[in-house]
Amino acid sequence: NHNQNWGRRGADGGPAAASPDAHDSRDASVGFDVNDVVSRLCASRANVPRVLEEARSLNAAARESFESGRAATAILSKIRHRRNLDAVMAVWKWLDDAHLRKEVIHYNTLISCFEKSGDWRTAIDIMAEMDRNSVPKNDFTYCTSIAACEKDGNWQMAVTLLDQMERDGVKRTPHAYNACISACEKGMNVQKAMDIFDRMKRNGVEPNVVTYSAMISAYEKGHQWKQALSTLHEMKNRGLGPNVVAYSACISALSKGQQWEKALDVFRELEDSGERPSVVTYNSLMSCLEKSLQWERALNLFDEMKYNKLPVTVVTYGAALMACEKGLQWQQCLDYLDEMTERHIKKNVIIFGAAMSCMEKCCRPDISLKLMERMKEESVQPNTHIFNSAITACARCDMAEKALELFDKMKKTGVKQDVVTYNAILDAVCSQQEVSRRIFQEGVQKGYYSKISRLGTQWLELDLHFLSLGAGEVALGWWLEEGILPVLCNSDKLKAVASIGIVTG
Repeated sequence: NHNQNWGRRGADGGPAAASPDAHDSRDASVGFDVNDVVSRLCASRANVPRVLEEARSLNAAARESFESGRAATAILSKIRHRRNLDAVMAVWKWLDDAHLRKEVIHYNTLISCFEKSGDWRTAIDIMAEMDRNSVPKNDFTYCTSIAACEKDGNWQMAVTLLDQMERDGVKRTPHAYNACISACEKGMNVQKAMDIFDRMKRNGVEPNVVTYSAMISAYEKGHQWKQALSTLHEMKNRGLGPNVVAYSACISALSKGQQWEKALDVFRELEDSGERPSVVTYNSLMSCLEKSLQWERALNLFDEMKYNKLPVTVVTYGAALMACEKGLQWQQCLDYLDEMTERHIKKNVIIFGAAMSCMEKCCRPDISLKLMERMKEESVQPNTHIFNSAITACARCDMAEKALELFDKMKKTGVKQDVVTYNAILDAVCSQQEVSRRIFQEGVQKGYYSKISRLGTQWLELDLHFLSLGAGEVALGWWLEEGILPVLCNSDKLKAVASIGIVTG
C-alpha cells in the first residue's frame, strides 16, 4: 500500500517499513514528502518514473499539485540545491512523457541548475525550448542565463543576451547588468565592461554595491588602478556603504600598480568604517606590500591578521614567505614553514618556491637542499623554479659539483630546463672550461643563446643581454675563439670588418 508506506523508502526507490509519523512528513502544499521523494530520485540507480508516479498517485492533493505544476516546482528546486543534474534531467523528461505542463518557473529552475556549473550552452538551449513552446521569458530567465555565461567568462554571449533582453522589453534589473559586467571582467574585456556600466546608468538602472565591485574587479584585471580607485570613490559618494569585496578588489588593483601607500590608505579606511577586512583583503594588501619591497609592513600585517584571529590560508603564507625573501629573512621563513605544519596547512610548490628563493637570495644552499628533501617527504614535486633556485644558491657559494648534480637530476626526472637554468649552471661552472663550454653549446643548440652572436662581413657583434655573469664569461670565450679568431687569421676578411662590438646590457 503506497499510501501507508510513503514516509520511508529504500535507496532503490522501493517501499520500506511503514512509519507512524509518515503522514506528518507530507508537505501540505503538494500532498507528499518532497524531501523523501527527492532523496529517492537522487539515489543511485533510481527508477525516476516509478518514484514520480507513486508520488503523483498518493492522494488527491498530490495529483492536483502535479497537474498545477507546484509539485514539479518543489521537486526541481530541491534537486537544484543538491546539484544533481542527472536527476533534474530525468525529472524533466518524465514531465514531457507524462504530458504535464511546464511553466516559466520550471524552465527558470532548470536554467538555474546549469548556471551553477557555468553550462551556458545548455541554458541557451533551454531558452530556445521556451520559445518553441511559447513560454514567455522573464527577467529571472535572462539573468540566470547571463550568470551562466559569466561563470564561463563568455562575455560575448552575455552581452548578446542582455541586448536580447532589452529588445524583448523584459524588465532590466541590476542583476542582469552585474552578471554581464562580471562576464566581461572574467573575459578580460575591460572596455566592454565600461560600456555596459555606462549603458546601465543611461537606461536608468541604479548600480548597486555588486555593480561597483564587479567594475573595480574589471579595472583590477586590466591593470587600471586609477579607474578602480575612482570607481570606489563614486560608490562611496552614492551613499553605498563600504563593501569588503569592492575594497579588496581595489587594493588588488593598486597592488598591480605598485601603489602600496594608497592601498594601505584604502585598507585603513575600510577598518575605520567598522567593516572587518576579510582574509582576501589582507592577502591582497600583503601581496601589494611585498611586491613594493615593504616587507616589514607586510609581515606586521601578517601578525595583525593572526592577532585578529582571521583564518590564514596558504595564499597568506605565500605572501609572507615572499616578504621574507625581499627582506632576506631566512630564519623567519623557516619559522613560517614550521607554523604551516603546526596549523595543518598543506604546503604546495609555490610555498616551497618562495622559501627556495629566500634561501637563494640569502646564500643558504645547505637549507635549499634540505627543503628539497622536505618537499619529497611531503609529496610535493619540484618544478623548474625550485631547481633553478637551488642551482643558483650553489653557484653563489662555489658548490659547482652540487650544482651539476642538480642540473643532471633535472634531465633524469624530466623537469624542463630553461635559459635561467643554463645561466645558473654556467655561473657555477664557468671556471671549468671544458664543462662550461659543453653546457653552453647545449644552450645554443636548444635556442637559448642562438642570437647572442651576429657575424656579418663588415661587423661582428656579441650581445650578452639576458646572460648571467658566468654565462657571459663563457660566451665571450666561445665567441673570441670561434667567431673572432678565424676573422683575425684571415687578412682579407679582416680588411672588410668595419666594427667589432660587445653589447653588455
